[in-house]
Amino acid sequence: MKIYGSIRNLRVGRNLLLILVLLLFLEFLSKSVLYYIVGLEDANYAHHYRNDPKLNLITWTEDYTPHPYFGYESPTTRASEKILSERGSDDFVIGVLGGSVAGSFAEYSIRHPSHFESLRTTIPTIGEKNLRIVNLANGGFKQPQQFFVATYFMDQLDLVINIDGFNEADPSHLLPVYPLEFPNLSAKFYGRAKQGGVYAVIGRTARWAYKNITHAPLKIPGLSRSSLYFMCWYNLHDLLYRVVRASESAYYANEFEVHQSETLRKTSSRELIQNRIEIWKNYTILEDDLIRKRTGKPVFFFLQPNQYLKDSKPFTEEEKQVAVDPSLVERNNEMMILLKEGVQDLRRSRVPIFDLTAIFSDTIETVYKDNCCHVNDLGNQIMADAIVSNIVLHQTEQGGRPRI
Repeated sequence: MKIYGSIRNLRVGRNLLLILVLLLFLEFLSKSVLYYIVGLEDANYAHHYRNDPKLNLITWTEDYTPHPYFGYESPTTRASEKILSERGSDDFVIGVLGGSVAGSFAEYSIRHPSHFESLRTTIPTIGEKNLRIVNLANGGFKQPQQFFVATYFMDQLDLVINIDGFNEADPSHLLPVYPLEFPNLSAKFYGRAKQGGVYAVIGRTARWAYKNITHAPLKIPGLSRSSLYFMCWYNLHDLLYRVVRASESAYYANEFEVHQSETLRKTSSRELIQNRIEIWKNYTILEDDLIRKRTGKPVFFFLQPNQYLKDSKPFTEEEKQVAVDPSLVERNNEMMILLKEGVQDLRRSRVPIFDLTAIFSDTIETVYKDNCCHVNDLGNQIMADAIVSNIVLHQTEQGGRPRI
């Protein structure tokens, strides 16, 4: 028996050694593939897991909750509401409204409030007060949601910066179940409990798997340095991302498109874009009328930059890989052109709105970080400089008075 036990132990030890050698070989092979074929020289892959844009795109609403007036809100909005309730008489509060691009800009501005110091010279009501910036933006927001937020908080805000763009013209919709004015996240918060069926289950499962394989290397010491694990993740995460997207598409087709009339099915993307832009223009005028004209507080609107507007930025190699979806180029370029025309319409209605779509035209560094519209800190820095410069110029031309 002792002999058999020794032989068994010897076999187990040999098998473990073979497994170890195989893992070392696969680790070396993965490292070689990543270096010579993929072009990655990383010794630690943690930043890939931590900053994965695809995971962010499918999970960014997980902490959002329904709101009785705004439709929904993020934890940031809830925190900003608390900040506003505690504001002092020596505070001058700048509220930033809009979608996810505006939210990113607001968070950057909160960390770098010095960008706004030059406003003291052209907005007399600031005086020597403390400049405080609050993030009232919510990802997915568009008009009229921004109008609702602006009017709800207008007594607590001293200046409003509204950053608009992609969401205002995106032709995707939930018609006829929800009106065109409703954001595309409405189904997440107000859909039926069993809505989606098997597609929702598949999507949730794929999302759960994606999150866990991405977060595991950030929790387990040493795993973030494994080339073999990264190679597996590198090939698997894109598959899971596509499963989530496909299940979402099937869910919307099953739950919403089935209710559409033949007329709605034949409605062109351009017509939906134009209808959305009309909604944006109408509520932008209402927001301006109520806050600037009725209360005398300054409010400014900005059309955010977008990489799909042709010739608006020289792309870096990184941006060519991560920031441009070829299937969206023509549609989104048309969206941006129509939005730019909408800016001119609003200016003719004497709305203080400014076009930022050309601010990256001479920027050779990377600013776009995903294939939607979001920018990095450099992009937010350039946007902050452009926003403040436009406000200062406008106020100077108007003699420092918040009217147009």
